Amino acid sequence: MLHIEEAKESSESVINIEMGLSCGSKQLISDNQDDYKDFLTQHSAIKSKGLLLEERYIEEEIGNELYTKYKSRYDVEKFEIEGNLMKLSNQISNLKESVDLAVEYATDYL
Repeated sequence: MLHIEEAKESSESVINIEMGLSCGSKQLISDNQDDYKDFLTQHSAIKSKGLLLEERYIEEEIGNELYTKYKSRYDVEKFEIEGNLMKLSNQISNLKESVDLAVEYATDYL
């Protein structure tokens, strides 16, 4: 009888550990999704800044020196955000969404 009770206790411990891991992974996924949304917002903002910068340069509101300075700054920031998005997208999304995101980034640089 003692072995049966020990087995029950062991199986209950395993179930409790699995439930704890499941809750932890759900929290991690939720946190990653929140971070992902934040990075998407940042990405959208930096793309808008880049477009506005190009418009101002084309309409000769700013010179080449300012355009080059801010263009390189925005490109670096955009590249960092895209790297973070790619890392998080691999953790929370499927392959098709990751490929779509990569294609979107690639077309931005053309």
